[in-house]
Amino acid sequence: MWKFFLTAVSLVCALMLGSGSAHAALEPERILVFDVKKQEVVKKIDNTPALQAEAKNWLGTITGLSPRVHLGMDKGLVVKIPMDPPTRVENQWMNDEITEIDLILRPGEKPAMLLFSEDNQARVFEFSHDVDKFLRKTHLRYQ
Repeated sequence: MWKFFLTAVSLVCALMLGSGSAHAALEPERILVFDVKKQEVVKKIDNTPALQAEAKNWLGTITGLSPRVHLGMDKGLVVKIPMDPPTRVENQWMNDEITEIDLILRPGEKPAMLLFSEDNQARVFEFSHDVDKFLRKTHLRYQ
């Protein structure tokens, strides 16, 4: 009876470890691209160190809080970038750990960032860094 029990437990453990679920838990969340017009996620992108670094570059070029209080829009993209690990932002408008950057891309407008802190506070910022490099790396277009 014990032999059967140990064999069953060993088999279950082997299946769980071999399934990749333990490995997946160690990987950063994927970047999600939400198409506003379609109202759905249209693309999932691996959250690589290079893309994380590019998003961190934007944080250093914040020019102020966005006057765009109303985020509603009928077209464009919102790119959700989980920051893994959270990234510290220290400027005159914010001093917090950022867990997520939502890049807001509207046709005909400069991009903006919706930043989420560890305590789930959200703020929209304007920034001056060019996002073209990020868009090329992720094969995104929002025109």
